[in-house]
Amino acid sequence: MLSELDCLRNLLSEAYNGQAMGGEAVALVMTTPVTTCAADADIISIAESMLENKQRRRPVVDQGKLVGQITCRQLLGALLDFES
Repeated sequence: MLSELDCLRNLLSEAYNGQAMGGEAVALVMTTPVTTCAADADIISIAESMLENKQRRRPVVDQGKLVGQITCRQLLGALLDFES
């Protein structure tokens, strides 16, 4: 998965080292391994895992296929709705 932080980290490194910016292959810059969650996973477990891994979003997969992503904002909204 290629995140904004991956891009920023790489561009800053290239700028600092006097290299042409943006020339690296995605495979060399992206985060691996990718942590995913199942579409039927409970939001508390996902939220705890995202906090532990310092992630703001998580890909959602179903039978090995990407079906979406869950974000911290969505989790916060769901938890706040649950409390109401």
